[in-house]
Amino acid sequence: MSEITEFEQLMPLLDQTDLSEVNVHLDNKLALDISDFVKSKGIHHDKMCNWFCQISKTTISTKVLVSRLHRLKTLVSKKRGEKKSMLLKELFEIDTSEASAKQAPQALKEPVESLVQKLENTEQKHLNEIQSMKRKYENTSEEKEKEIKKIKKANQNLEFKVQKQSNTIKQLRYHSKMLKLQKSRQASYVLKFKSNIRQLQKNLQATENLKTVNLAQVTKLERKFTSIQRNCNDAMTQANEKSATIDRLKSELNDSQQTIDYFHDLLQDNKDINIFDEQSRAYTPEYRNLVMNVSGYNVATENINSVINESLKLVGKRLAQTPTRKTIDNIVTEKVVVSNIQVGRELEKKERTTLYSDETRKFGKTYNSYFISDQNKNVYMLGLREMNNKAASTTLDTFKEILSDISDLCDDNLENNKLSSGYHILCNIRDFMSDRAKTNIAFTQLLIDYRKDIMPDVIDGWNNFTEEQKNACSKINNFFC
Repeated sequence: MSEITEFEQLMPLLDQTDLSEVNVHLDNKLALDISDFVKSKGIHHDKMCNWFCQISKTTISTKVLVSRLHRLKTLVSKKRGEKKSMLLKELFEIDTSEASAKQAPQALKEPVESLVQKLENTEQKHLNEIQSMKRKYENTSEEKEKEIKKIKKANQNLEFKVQKQSNTIKQLRYHSKMLKLQKSRQASYVLKFKSNIRQLQKNLQATENLKTVNLAQVTKLERKFTSIQRNCNDAMTQANEKSATIDRLKSELNDSQQTIDYFHDLLQDNKDINIFDEQSRAYTPEYRNLVMNVSGYNVATENINSVINESLKLVGKRLAQTPTRKTIDNIVTEKVVVSNIQVGRELEKKERTTLYSDETRKFGKTYNSYFISDQNKNVYMLGLREMNNKAASTTLDTFKEILSDISDLCDDNLENNKLSSGYHILCNIRDFMSDRAKTNIAFTQLLIDYRKDIMPDVIDGWNNFTEEQKNACSKINNFFC
């Protein structure tokens, strides 16, 4: 049989073959691999010692073997690079005379062996708990798969779920990082406790060679040893709990990553977005609304399609159709029409509203804007128009033109022989806010006179009112800012 140098080749033969008949090259790396395997599977040290005895064809004490492996592991952890590789390739040797040279009187040897046995029992208990937790995790894996299947059925609000999962991943990574940091700190504490234990063992071995041993000092050292051992056990327990938590978080992180990949695949299934409805022979309302919203951010109409396509590249999408510049202009025009219809239908229901007006000049032209606010402080823009001059009559004509446009758009009232929306808006105005320009004072009077002219069409029995009642109904309060 060829020489065995790797643990993967040796592992199937451990419990099935007499290892003394197998040609095994026992170097330091193979010895450490056997030790890690025994620790991970919770195998008793006596069984491991039997394997080493068969491989080396010598008689080895269990305590001596465990101590030698522990020292070798510590020595390897301190090496780096080529020195570490050379150390791992060296043959694993055990000084069989070490046990005979360090024998102690039976009276002091029994307490130490008892403590060592307790340590081994505690370690075996921890390994059994780890195996139990692993089995519990395997039992819950099927439930996790069912949850994943439920998640795969979700096909709505994909982007929101992806974002939510991304945030969860960031939190899990942060917690995993913190747990790893805590685990490294716990490991340093364990090493410190083990170092203290080794130091105490050396002190006990030194006292065994002395004929005049102070029993009081031995008792004190045993108490200190027990306290350190208890602290070490607590630290090992905490480290195992942290390790289990890290494994659970890694599993959840993997599940979240799979969910993100699934949602990403769903997003990539259809790269082309269809924005044209073949049945109605028109672009979809969603696309028209998108164009209206983009134009609201001061994007020129010739650049709207470019902005939308560049934005869709972020999610790997593109428009299946490319509307012309004229189509974009028509959609933006619809936006203005829709806003005027909304203003007309909203303001015809509002009472005791306030009209705001402001005039400005730019590039030799005169512009005037009109706004109306209701009792809930909601502000509606009626429009911005160019005027030939700043005269009060021109301002009133412009205002009447805006109201007429709103009424034309809300033509359902006219078809039902109802009062136009413009008349409703004008009759509901109770206050006018403007600057102190003389044209605004004159505009207020002209507006009151115009209201009196249309009141007979609005209020039934207007001609039966007294002059005082007519003035009260037509009055508009003028405020200056």
